[in-house]
Amino acid sequence: MRCLPFDTGVGEPGLEDRLAAAARWFTAPRGGLPAAAVRRHGWTRVLADAGLVGVGTRSFLLDVGPPLDADQAAYVLGHLRDLLERLDGTLQGSDRRALARLTDPSDPADLGRRDDVLALGVQSIHVGTAPAPPGPRTCPTRPAQQRACTCRHPFQGGAMHPTTPGIGRNR
Repeated sequence: MRCLPFDTGVGEPGLEDRLAAAARWFTAPRGGLPAAAVRRHGWTRVLADAGLVGVGTRSFLLDVGPPLDADQAAYVLGHLRDLLERLDGTLQGSDRRALARLTDPSDPADLGRRDDVLALGVQSIHVGTAPAPPGPRTCPTRPAQQRACTCRHPFQGGAMHPTTPGIGRNR
């Protein structure tokens, strides 16, 4: 998420770019893991290669320009405090000190006092479904039923039986 002006007036300009670079720390150790495989494809391809069907991506945009209201500012400050905690060992000392000042409510440089903070980001969710097992389905709520059930249960993409105890109608 982008939220800072290029020059915050604390530390060197471009702090947010250096935070983003430091946040990529997780990619370095991955290659040293046992049986690590390099994936040169996006997540939808990886999910499809794993045998999932109906694979897709849904992205959600957060775009709130300045000035932020109190709740929006609290969200941004929480995000930056989280970065400060997670990246503490990977940030240069000057960047760690600058971010600490920007997120400290008792510091005059606190971002909560500014009107030029924004919130801009995208979160993407990649999903897929396990394929249905071959053969007729039997009803998990009525195991004594001899023929395949015609209802569709929530885990199969449909509604439960109207007579299932504790569930009620959900069609």
